[in-house]
Amino acid sequence: MTVLATMMGSPSSLLIQGIANSEARSISQVCELLLSEGVQAYKKEGPKFMQRLVAKQKARVKE
Repeated sequence: MTVLATMMGSPSSLLIQGIANSEARSISQVCELLLSEGVQAYKKEGPKFMQRLVAKQKARVKE
């Protein structure tokens, strides 16, 4: 398991591992793709993108 996946915590690590397995890719490749897409979305949308992500995360925590 990569350091990044380990730092994210168990639920996220398991989800990323599952994606990597189903896509026949390494965890590092999956993380890099997800981060790259997130950075591109942030460049396009700016702070609104981050605000939307934080709001989604807060809603999940409340569930």
